[in-house]
Amino acid sequence: MINQERLYRHIQELGMIGKTAEGGVTRFPYTDEDEQAKEYLIRIMEEAGLSVTVDAVGNIIGKVKGKTKQKLLCGSHVDTVRNGGNFDGCLGVLGAIEAVHCMREQHVIPGCAIEVIAFKNEEGNRFSSIMTGSRAICGDLQKADLEACDQDDIPLQKAAEKLGYPICEYASCAYDFHDVKGYLELHIEQGSILDDKQLPVGIVKGIAGLRRYTICIYGKSGHSGAIPMADRVDPVTAFGAISSFADRMIRKYPDAVATIGEIYTYPGSCNVICDHVSFSLDVRSLVMRDIESFIKELQEEFRAYEEKGFRIRMEETQNLEPALCDEHITEVIAQIMQLSQITPYYLMSGAGHDAMNFYGHCPIAMIFVRSEHGYSHRPDEYTSKTDCAIATDILFKTMINLSNS
Repeated sequence: MINQERLYRHIQELGMIGKTAEGGVTRFPYTDEDEQAKEYLIRIMEEAGLSVTVDAVGNIIGKVKGKTKQKLLCGSHVDTVRNGGNFDGCLGVLGAIEAVHCMREQHVIPGCAIEVIAFKNEEGNRFSSIMTGSRAICGDLQKADLEACDQDDIPLQKAAEKLGYPICEYASCAYDFHDVKGYLELHIEQGSILDDKQLPVGIVKGIAGLRRYTICIYGKSGHSGAIPMADRVDPVTAFGAISSFADRMIRKYPDAVATIGEIYTYPGSCNVICDHVSFSLDVRSLVMRDIESFIKELQEEFRAYEEKGFRIRMEETQNLEPALCDEHITEVIAQIMQLSQITPYYLMSGAGHDAMNFYGHCPIAMIFVRSEHGYSHRPDEYTSKTDCAIATDILFKTMINLSNS
């Protein structure tokens, strides 16, 4: 069993770096707080017996030798959203460090080398570029990503170089995956499924594919008091009906979700009938044909409104394929859960994670741990000490099993 008290102490100590007046944590990449977190992680990695390096983009990589030169990767991130919580990302890094620490204390020599990685800039809350660290390791980072700016117009590259990271050498971070056995990530669920089912942990089936759109509905503008209701072509009314239609239709598809997160009316005056409405649509599912079927139904609904005098434009802005978790590794996790007298429960990750970048390079798997009330990305994000320990113990046993298989 892992050391529950040490793990939770590390979670609380890391959570003090970037602590906000509201009780949350703000720890953006390439900041003083981020550097303090780096020094903290290096210290506890070394205490756990890991040899530590920091690559060109700032990934913190702790390594322990095994019986072979093959390696198993495990990690997550420690950057946060603004005024976030103590557990998102951080539990995955600290849990992996704790697992290796316990191997050392219990004189367990893993069958292959193990690398624990704290990835840089997963959240993308400072710059308009996300997952810098894991994308660099997977060879997917582009020069344009370094030009992404923060709200003060500081480019990512300049911020990194100011702290001594030779980020222009990001190509040197890329791994040769020939000897990589797989990638494991422990993460809080960030949703309410496990909490609703009163389960401490779950097994991730995969990370959902995503289609994201900007949609504009054009009508006819006019004076709010002078145009009779019967003569109006009001895009706000059409938007309301279309958004309700989308909510009904997406529920036909298991695990699929659709979200309208941004809504703008133009010209946006209280005494003017709207000229057009612009809104975002985010659709996610493990099954891409479900997304495609939903979009087809939505477009058919658009045509019905176009016959009523509206004009609708739909632009795809993002397209990501699902990242399916490896069946062998998920079966290993399920067996370990059963031995721990925990019923295996499988669920989808609707949120993106560093793991998705490893898909196609090596087998991936994720373990979710319960978030109380499903809270995440907020100061009161909380996972109990017991649940953290249970999840990390499963991670520990999975790492040993996979390293020896």
